[in-house]
Amino acid sequence: MEYSEFLQKFYLPGQGGGLDGYKSKKKTALFFFENGLDADYDANIICPSDSSLEKWVSGSRKPESSVWGEASKHLNEVNLAKKLLDVLNAKNLKEIMQSFGITFEIAEVPDRKMFSAAVAAQFAAIVNGYGTADNIVPTEYKKTPEPVGFKTYLRGAENRYKWVRLPGEEECLLSDVFVCNNIGTSAAVFPNRITGNCIENATLEKLRTYDRRGEVLKIMLIGGCGYGKTLMLQHLFLDAAESSDETGRLPIIAELRNFSSRYDGFLPFIVDTVREYDDSFTENSAKEVLERGQAQLLFDGLDELDPGEVNYFQKKIAEFTKRYQNVQVIITSRQCSAIEGIRGFARLYLHPLNEDQVNLLLDKLLLCKHNAEAKEAVMSFFDPETGYLRRGGFVATNPMLLTVIVRNCEKLKDLSEDKSSLYEMLYDVLIRGHDEEKEAFDRFFHSVGSSEEFTQVFRAFCALTYMDGIFEFDHRTFEKYFNDVKKQEELKNPNIFLLSRFEHDVCATACVMYEQESGIYYIDPGFQDYFFAEYYYFEDKEKTKAMGEVLRNRKVKAFRNLDGLRMLYHMSHVKVEVCLILPFLRKIFKGKDEKEAFMRFLFYGYKECIYTEIDEATVKLYMSKTGADKFDRIMDTNSLRNILMALILDILDLNNSFTLSASVDPIKRENGATHFLSGFTKEYVSQKDMKQHTAIRTIDRDIQNMDSSNESEYQSALPEMIRDKEGKTVCFGYKYRIDPLLLLPNADRTDSFIAMARTAGMIEIYKKVKIYYEKIVEEQKENDFR
Repeated sequence: MEYSEFLQKFYLPGQGGGLDGYKSKKKTALFFFENGLDADYDANIICPSDSSLEKWVSGSRKPESSVWGEASKHLNEVNLAKKLLDVLNAKNLKEIMQSFGITFEIAEVPDRKMFSAAVAAQFAAIVNGYGTADNIVPTEYKKTPEPVGFKTYLRGAENRYKWVRLPGEEECLLSDVFVCNNIGTSAAVFPNRITGNCIENATLEKLRTYDRRGEVLKIMLIGGCGYGKTLMLQHLFLDAAESSDETGRLPIIAELRNFSSRYDGFLPFIVDTVREYDDSFTENSAKEVLERGQAQLLFDGLDELDPGEVNYFQKKIAEFTKRYQNVQVIITSRQCSAIEGIRGFARLYLHPLNEDQVNLLLDKLLLCKHNAEAKEAVMSFFDPETGYLRRGGFVATNPMLLTVIVRNCEKLKDLSEDKSSLYEMLYDVLIRGHDEEKEAFDRFFHSVGSSEEFTQVFRAFCALTYMDGIFEFDHRTFEKYFNDVKKQEELKNPNIFLLSRFEHDVCATACVMYEQESGIYYIDPGFQDYFFAEYYYFEDKEKTKAMGEVLRNRKVKAFRNLDGLRMLYHMSHVKVEVCLILPFLRKIFKGKDEKEAFMRFLFYGYKECIYTEIDEATVKLYMSKTGADKFDRIMDTNSLRNILMALILDILDLNNSFTLSASVDPIKRENGATHFLSGFTKEYVSQKDMKQHTAIRTIDRDIQNMDSSNESEYQSALPEMIRDKEGKTVCFGYKYRIDPLLLLPNADRTDSFIAMARTAGMIEIYKKVKIYYEKIVEEQKENDFR
């Protein structure tokens, strides 16, 4: 390869040039001498006229031998490679590389640093060959860099970072418990909502080359609490350390909570980090590795940096990455405001575990890949019917929280009826246990002064929203309840309790909520239930009784389930019974005889009651006439009026709905009938004998239409109704919707109604509730809630 041929690969006038800022023939030719030699060369020898430089490019004239002789004395490949990194035109880079004979695999990303070093070596070969040399660029490009030294550091750091401490446990090998979750180009809270590209089984090399558009050296790796940011960085470091001889790169891992303004930038911080294991490492050592682009820097925990040091960090990381542009830098962080002030870093996100990764983690944690029984026991916590948590939800796919579930499986099994213990454990891990291995580190909250104060305001937020039946939020609703909390809670520094800061703390600092698609949600609904319960556990009895008054008028459907009240009951059953249940049951039982108490029980528990009276004689008559062997009547269900009665029946393990019906002969229409029962015949196949049979099926018809002689449009659309000899629709019975208390003045109807209720099993339920009431009254004489 002649020098002119070498230069022509960079002189691309119609394409913007191969070297930014060096587009002309003169500048292209002079660039390599100005940057490929040290400062002591003789410019009188090296720098000819402009026309000579242009002829060097065209090949019509070659440099004199004296030029090559002087250049060979002052070669500086390192400086040339460094300068090339700054000026290589990214647009034309791949074309230039191919012109040297470099070939690429499909989707392979050009390595700008390796190419710069190869071109510098080619220039040195041409200089030493006095203007000509073999094309060595392809070989140099593929050549493994010379191994960096510092084995002492690598051994020490590997020995430290191959160990991990799980929450509340002794250290164990990272390889025994780590599962490499995916890294993606978009954030994700749940594995079934992931969008964008994913990097599986991440390594530093994969992170550097994940983008087909070009090499990515600077990455901000973002993940929520418990996603395994620190473990991922340890994994990346250990993988890179193991292959450092092959790659020629030196991985350095450091914890950013140790960085501060006492360091004059990142160079002394890096030196101190390495010198923890290798005293021979100096600033000159660091500069050499950094300038050669052979360092891989892994900085853990930007969110753990002292808030007072954030601006300094942002300034110094910008200076550092500008000075050492060819160094790979990975920074991990929760989503936090410090990230916004950092430029030039691609953002990637740690993802929750997918189903295969969950199974692999369970295998590792259970220490037995074939222990199906143990795995089944753990997964029972995520059973849709009987489990604590949602399968595929935040807890089940969060590595840290899933680990907590597995490690405490036996303890949790013993607490199967008390979900509050589970959420107390998970919250403690999110707020405190997660960072327990980080000595002298307390997580910083932006809206309050401490984790205890955050728990105070979050507890109030959950209680207020739970009582209003609000379980997910748009930003306006979230702000409303934030303002309610701000008004009622006394804080040490109310000036910092701002909406944006509180939202950041619940979503990023504590990770108990998350934001997605313009909404804010609890990571698991159980946290709202738990903190509602804890809030009223600490409240005084009068406020708890006032809460009970509100619940008397709250329908069951206003709440997801009874979990919040169940948790409060397990925290203090006495407080629940005396402050919530006793005032409610007094209205039913106190000073009332059995008949009135029963009717009040139905009124306060179910309000209006629906019951049906069937005309027994008419049913028999028309079954005979039609040849029907079944009277098919769909019964109406009486459901609960309020959440308090639902809680009482749940505590006593009693049915919470009932149906009322009676066969009457003769039947008569009473006041209060809302519907009459008409019927039609329907053929069906019996499962017993597989033969065709006939049934009479009923339809509820408005009582106002019973005596009408004209068929309405609605009636004409019905099946052909059974009619009597006069052509009138046959009435098989009446349906009533009545207030039980209004029946009391009518002794006969009350007795008939109670007889129906006895058949339905409601008298037995009433008696058990009364016994429970009497027990609470007796116990109240000795407790603290009188």
